[in-house]
Amino acid sequence: MSTFDLSKGRSKQKLRTRQQLLQATRELLDEGKVPSIEAVAEQAGVSRATAYRYFANTEKLVFEAGLDAAWHSLEFDPSKLHPSDVAQRVMHLHAAMWKNGRETEPAFRRFLGSALAEWVETGGKSDSRGGRRLLLIDIALEPVKEVLEYSEYNMLRHSLAGMLGADMLVSLRDICKLDYEEAERTSRWAVMKLLESAIR
Repeated sequence: MSTFDLSKGRSKQKLRTRQQLLQATRELLDEGKVPSIEAVAEQAGVSRATAYRYFANTEKLVFEAGLDAAWHSLEFDPSKLHPSDVAQRVMHLHAAMWKNGRETEPAFRRFLGSALAEWVETGGKSDSRGGRRLLLIDIALEPVKEVLEYSEYNMLRHSLAGMLGADMLVSLRDICKLDYEEAERTSRWAVMKLLESAIR
């Protein structure tokens, strides 16, 4: 079970509101109810307009609520991170996110399909993904945040965002036709090479 709280610290109001909506969705599902956007908004204590800004339809909301539940069980424990060994910290996060990605792959693929369709429908204006992994990447990279130049830090942070989690798993499985073990080895290698290049 993870020991971090995405509702505090570096997270912003936008992420907290998203979390409120996802939590409300899970509560309604646990009660055996089929959640509508309106019911979720009422349960979360936000306006319907606000809820619709985050989730255009119930299908996508339910998909992400399931992924969010798995996300909060992510086996990432900051207390196990070395205080200065960035490679150890990032690879600990990699292992946790890879395991989570493999366990939730079918749900992630459904969510991704919904998110991509929404992006097309809105002409690229959709903000349909929460960006939670950036918060965890910041925790893993904490020892070098003040060491690297601001632009270099952000390049490293953003590169890792594309290499950690289910996105890379799906790409390696679909495009490269790798099995899970080969995909994980490839992903680990890529992350380590990136760190070696960025942190000398």
